[in-house]
Amino acid sequence: MNQLIGNQPESDQGAIEASFPGEYKNFAPIGRGSYAKVYRAETEKGELVAIKVIDLKNMQKEIIPYMQNEMKLLSESDNRNVIKLFKSNQNSQKLILILEYCYLDVEFMVKRFYKGKLPDELVLIILRQLANGLSYLHRNKIIHRDLKLENFAVQLSQEDQNALQTRNDISVFERATYKLIDLGLAKKLGDLQSQTSTWAGTELNMAPEILNEQKYSFQADMYSLGVCLYYMLVGKYPYFDPTNRTPLQDLIKKENADLNQIANLQLRELIRKMLKFDPKQRLSFQELYQHEFFKYREGDLSNPIDLELNQNQVIYSGKIEESILDYEEKQFKSIIQQENEGNFQNEKQLYQDDPNKYSGFEIKTQPQITLQDEGQAKQFSEPDVKNIFPTSKFDPQKKQNDQIMQLYHIRNQYIAILKLAEYLEQIIPLVKKSKLDFITMESKFSMYIEYLKMVAKQLFIKLQQRFQFFQQSLGSYDRFQLLKKQVENEDHPKLLQVQVREGDAQGWMSWLSKNVMKKIQCEPYDSANFNQQYQQTNIELYKELLKMLQDTFFKYQDDSDPKLKRIKCLLYLSMINTARSRVLFQVELQNVDYKAEELLLTKARDEPDLLSEKVTAILTQFNLLYN
Repeated sequence: MNQLIGNQPESDQGAIEASFPGEYKNFAPIGRGSYAKVYRAETEKGELVAIKVIDLKNMQKEIIPYMQNEMKLLSESDNRNVIKLFKSNQNSQKLILILEYCYLDVEFMVKRFYKGKLPDELVLIILRQLANGLSYLHRNKIIHRDLKLENFAVQLSQEDQNALQTRNDISVFERATYKLIDLGLAKKLGDLQSQTSTWAGTELNMAPEILNEQKYSFQADMYSLGVCLYYMLVGKYPYFDPTNRTPLQDLIKKENADLNQIANLQLRELIRKMLKFDPKQRLSFQELYQHEFFKYREGDLSNPIDLELNQNQVIYSGKIEESILDYEEKQFKSIIQQENEGNFQNEKQLYQDDPNKYSGFEIKTQPQITLQDEGQAKQFSEPDVKNIFPTSKFDPQKKQNDQIMQLYHIRNQYIAILKLAEYLEQIIPLVKKSKLDFITMESKFSMYIEYLKMVAKQLFIKLQQRFQFFQQSLGSYDRFQLLKKQVENEDHPKLLQVQVREGDAQGWMSWLSKNVMKKIQCEPYDSANFNQQYQQTNIELYKELLKMLQDTFFKYQDDSDPKLKRIKCLLYLSMINTARSRVLFQVELQNVDYKAEELLLTKARDEPDLLSEKVTAILTQFNLLYN
């Protein structure tokens, strides 16, 4: 059980300073384990990192060879949902690891901030990110084998950390990045069909084939993922006998977990398939990726995880291209060649204010050391342990991810605006044949539509120019190329015919009473007035939509009218996208899983009351005022 560190850390700080002179400052102890202590520190540029100091002198020498697996895998990681090892240093007594800093883990998040279980929306966001991290490991033929909530780290921006601390704003978890940590029990297999048989993992999360000491493969990760999802939604394990009278594998075999406690029918059915006793009947990763939760639809708002998910799923389809195999061979030929069945005690990133963070029930097993393993361990029996760990350098200037996010942010701006224009176009013919029609409605809404499309076109031009600007630094990245292809194939045809007008509006638009629309301007995107103008227009449009919505309550006595219901839905959807596009102009680089947002919005698309709640939620979340 981990606790907050209370001892003096001078010796560890001295070792860190000797290994990385002048690189880190402002140390703060955040956790400890059997052989290691963890500190939060800052780089010279103020970036946070986690520094793990491992005591090799007092560590069992048999464990050291197994640490090599985790360290090499982490140093090679190039996926946003797998923790990254920046660099390491080792002497005869200590191993020092510089890792990505994560604020807390999902187990603590569930207990501290959500009273034991998470809302469906957040579980969906976490699922998509965990699947992305897992598929990355599987792509490189690595099975994790120890999936549990405490091995899912939560990375928050500094702004969101402050919001959580000062206002207890739990909406930050919807924008968090979730990362797989602790690869101490991970194992590299020959291919996706290979099997292993070692009994290793955390028992309550363990697949039945591991519990029964049978051969198993990547489907074991699917079962453990199902256990994690169940726990997040229900607040307890699907199978657990506190009296210990019934063996866990017997409980699992009955497949009688109480799934009715999961309200979302899609999640319920998904988890039911994940928790199948027989791995052949269990949901496969290929089937998981084909689920509605992972499908991308043209015109959806998106972020980098959409492209990564789309790219990673190819490994489960049996259509791995030669180029991918060649890439894997080059990139991962240095990762463990020999059989490794080891365990290294995972060190959790503790929440700094709570010494009682990990008080939950846990059973963790270590694989037995074979004669072959003992032979490998002998080389580490001397006090002067060889440096077997990577020494890759952390480059704080590496901004590829930020640049990718900039591209996504611009695209999401014009996608939200185009969605808004699309809903307005659907409203016009319906309102013209209803009691809500007024003489200037069609011309006014037509003008808004024209303006929105011009703004979208300007942003599209901006994105194209950014693609050219980032070509040199990002051109070799798959995410960059996939996004560029997506923009050209999906967005360019929509905006090809849009003409951008600048200057005063002429003719039929000039008589409108709204000041902001008397002179319709769509200045170049880098104009100082561009954002301000859009904010003004956005507010005016929202007020128009709200007024029309209010009219529905006065002019229609019968709420059951299907035409009225459709008009209300379109008005609410327009208001949602009006607010959403305003947020995208106000807030830079929102790390929101828009796919999850779109899926949840789709469920409410034909229900005015639910859509009304969505409007209220987005206004509250981002403190938007339309007075």
